Amino acid sequence: MQRFFRTLRDRKHDPPRRRYAVGGAALTLLLLFSAIAYGAAFPDGTTTPLVRVSGVVLDDRSGSAVPSATVSLQPAGFVTVTAADGTFAFRLVPEGRYEIVVRSVGYEPPPPTGVQVSSDHPVQVEIRMTPTVYDLGSVSVEDVRRPLSSARPLVIDKEAIRTSRAGSLTDVLQRVDGLYVQEAGGAGPVEIRMRGSSSKQVLVLIDGQRLNASGTGVADLSGIPLELVERIEVHTGGASAEFGPDALAGAINIVTRPEAYERDRLVNLYSSIGAYHALEGGVDLNNPILLNGVSNRFNYSHREADGDFEYAYAVGGSAGEPVTYEGVRQNNEVRTENYFGSGMAQLARPLSLSYSVHHHRTRRGLPGSVSRPDTTGRARDDRLIGTAALTYAAMPLHQHELSFGFTQFDQSFRNLDPAISPAYHYDSRFLNDQVSIKQSSQAQIWRGNQVRGLLEYRRDRLFHDDYLRSRFAMGLSIRRSRGAALMVSQRFDVARGIPVDRVALDAAMRYDYAQTEADYVTLLDRGESHVSESWSPRIGAAISYGRRYHYTLRAGYGKSLRLPSINALFWRGDARSTGNPDLRPEHAEHSDISLEIAGDLLGAEVDAHVTYFHSNVTDMVVWMVNFQDQWQPMNLGRARITGHEESLAVSALGKRIRLEWHNAVTDAVNKVPDHATYNKRLVFYPRYLSRLSVEGRLGVVSARYSIRWADKTYTNDANTKYYGAYRVDDLALGVEFSLGAHWTAGGTARIDNLRDRDYVLLANYPMPGRTIGADIRLTFTPGSGRTSAQAELAADNRAH
Repeated sequence: MQRFFRTLRDRKHDPPRRRYAVGGAALTLLLLFSAIAYGAAFPDGTTTPLVRVSGVVLDDRSGSAVPSATVSLQPAGFVTVTAADGTFAFRLVPEGRYEIVVRSVGYEPPPPTGVQVSSDHPVQVEIRMTPTVYDLGSVSVEDVRRPLSSARPLVIDKEAIRTSRAGSLTDVLQRVDGLYVQEAGGAGPVEIRMRGSSSKQVLVLIDGQRLNASGTGVADLSGIPLELVERIEVHTGGASAEFGPDALAGAINIVTRPEAYERDRLVNLYSSIGAYHALEGGVDLNNPILLNGVSNRFNYSHREADGDFEYAYAVGGSAGEPVTYEGVRQNNEVRTENYFGSGMAQLARPLSLSYSVHHHRTRRGLPGSVSRPDTTGRARDDRLIGTAALTYAAMPLHQHELSFGFTQFDQSFRNLDPAISPAYHYDSRFLNDQVSIKQSSQAQIWRGNQVRGLLEYRRDRLFHDDYLRSRFAMGLSIRRSRGAALMVSQRFDVARGIPVDRVALDAAMRYDYAQTEADYVTLLDRGESHVSESWSPRIGAAISYGRRYHYTLRAGYGKSLRLPSINALFWRGDARSTGNPDLRPEHAEHSDISLEIAGDLLGAEVDAHVTYFHSNVTDMVVWMVNFQDQWQPMNLGRARITGHEESLAVSALGKRIRLEWHNAVTDAVNKVPDHATYNKRLVFYPRYLSRLSVEGRLGVVSARYSIRWADKTYTNDANTKYYGAYRVDDLALGVEFSLGAHWTAGGTARIDNLRDRDYVLLANYPMPGRTIGADIRLTFTPGSGRTSAQAELAADNRAH
């Protein structure tokens, strides 16, 4: 053979005919050797006759093709894979008896199929495979290149929400460090406070669109069903450098709009019952209409409850024994409806369009405060929130997005009961429209660098009418805001030899200009326009070390602000109250430092962190009595807020058992130079908030027990009255199992305030005692043939 190939090499310069002759001889020899080898594979050594063996592999349940399945012909040892339509073929098979063996991921191996190959006719077979789910057990994923940033926003994804067994968005948020969730007695509004701040100083967004009403500056989260939420981003501490004005204490972005193209089809039905005749139900539809390059989702939900409950709570004070209030909360019913749609269209490979539309309707009673109950007042709240984003992402680190947002709040409050004094009648309406346009771009200039620029325009239009006392209506007010921001971050890999492997530096600067105008002149004739200009800087640094065991040290400093609400500026009021167009924005100078440690300890995953924060707030808006004996907002407030937060999470036995402990201590102190209030604690915020929870999973069953502690809260600036400390225990039991290839069922039973304790979150709005509730869910995945576990595994793969 060596001589033969050497001859071929030596003759490469021969004339063409001779080269063709030599090539033909070589090809003939190769075919001969192949035929001999082919025949040697069989016991009888024969090579003829040769027969075609073909077939198709199908899913036994759906009848669809099974592509990329491995098919082998034994004992010949021939191997092939099925095509996209499930077909396969062995073209040259000698006569004899064979077995066809098929294997495919996600399917039970079927018994071998026996075939008799003869020269009479080709062999064709049909093989069906039964889908199966593999139990992979515990899988440990090590994030070797985890993101590093000086900020530490908490991200709660949909899977974490599902496994938390939370019954509402309120349940999820009250488990976050630094957040204090305040409810107005079960069926009432829900407000959020951060690190000693007021609810007006926390910016809440849905898909980047503001939820804070322009009139009051407060966001009510009670109208957002948990089923709509894809992800929650919590930014504790000042966040104006990224989100603009009104994020003085922080920001919460609730994401409902899809961020990736999704083809899975799903139908999810859910229903729940609870205390005080509470009923809730809804339906989720994922991709009910299959369109090429378009994914869509629709949701409808309805909730109602009579809301009336018995209460008893005490108000302590320095003057004597605590005073106990008890009675029945009446006129506390609520009925809500939500219509939701979202989707994404892949217009071209780098260009996509995503959208979300949410229509919320609430009809509720207005029970009033305990000190002044209202048994006939009614409120109507209609909201329409729409967002759209056009994203161009040619490369992962180079992206441009143009987003639009529209929000409309239509709220009415009315009580014309002839049985009460006309002095307590009211009939008013607030119509608030918000339109925003935002353009953002991000790019990587060099390795480890990222630059992001942002331009934003927003218009707030507020119309207020008082149908009983038209001279006190604010009429039309318009606020136009413009903002521009630049954010730069740089990552470094550090050489070995020191206990630091990566460093991150971040800097951001944002400029905002806002002009607010009213269509009337105030009673004191001080003008009808309010202008504000502000700069919001932030700088930060972070270092980390380790992979399997690692620590991260973060530090940041910045300034944030909050614009005065339109009500505070232009409230026309009466002889008892009036607005103040001369108000200045509230400002905060804030800093924080945190340490995180994570790793494996004796087979358990341990994650611990501690944060220290500090904030000086100036120009706080405080309602005080002016020289005309009217209540009027003024910039007289100063506060110093310091504190620390600690948490420890331990997961063991393959995450079947999880223990979490969270603690937050906040010293929010009034610094107004007044002998009665100086160095007194700010009202309605407890000094400490602690939470301990234990969660266990065994097969399809899960259980969660949590305990919340809160310190006493003062109810007046002089700290002479207070609500006592309280402890609340909650228990949740869940089950989830498969009902075949397409159906999944589950349910949760909850007991809130298990020990039936009395407590208050908002002044004069007591919380109910022990409440019991349960929900059931039924999920159908048509056509996909995937169980819930497979869908979750696919989602995890997409996420990573």
